[in-house]
This record gives sequence, structure tokens and C-alpha cells, in this order.
Amino acid sequence: MTLTVVQKKALRQKAHTLKPVILLGQHGLTPAVQLEIERALLTHELVKIKIPGEDREERQAIVEAICQEREAELVQLIGKTLTIYRKKEEKEKPRAKIKRAVKPVSRSFKKPTIRKKPMRRGAPRRR
Repeated sequence: MTLTVVQKKALRQKAHTLKPVILLGQHGLTPAVQLEIERALLTHELVKIKIPGEDREERQAIVEAICQEREAELVQLIGKTLTIYRKKEEKEKPRAKIKRAVKPVSRSFKKPTIRKKPMRRGAPRRR
């Protein structure tokens, strides 16, 4: 699955307001982190990940590992923040439930209307 330029642009726009969901720690890309990335991709499709470290080549290796193992597409990499996307798998839709015939509710009852007397202009009436 490869994304077109237009699709990546749209995903970058959506990701702009997102905050990083996953923060890699000092131990790097552990199996627990991989599991969290998988969970995030299953629920959100578009995920931001914060990768620590000063070495650019090391960060790039982590990015490639994440994308290959999770079968995700790289949308954007700015500094230490990675944005990846993986389309959700569509599940089978459950069968439509058969609805019973419901007797229509009668609409004959109306709320009584209250008529107000029109206001008279001028001086008040004396009795």
C-alpha cells in the first residue's frame, strides 16, 4: 500500500492537531512498545510517535523498523516526531435485524391552545 502525494497531504492536515500517542523510552523499540503501536493503529489509523535520541541515523532506523513490522505507511517525519498511517481492516457487517411491525402512534391528541386577549392601546379601562 503506497500513499499518493494528495493522500499524504490530507493525512498531514489531519495529523497536525494530533498529539503523540506513543513515546519511546530509553530502551527504544521494545516488544511492549510494538504492541502499543499495533493497538493505536487498530483504533486510530493515524498515529503520532515521539522518538528520543540525538542520532538522526538511529531514529531513521527505528522509523523503518516500525513501518516494516506494522505494515504502516510513513506520512511525515519532523524532527523526533513520526506520523504513520495504516488503513483499518473492514469487518464483516452484521446482518440487519428484522424489525417487527410497530403500530403507528395516533397523533390525534393536540395540546390546547390558549388565546390571549389582544392588548388595548391607550388609557386603561375604568370600572
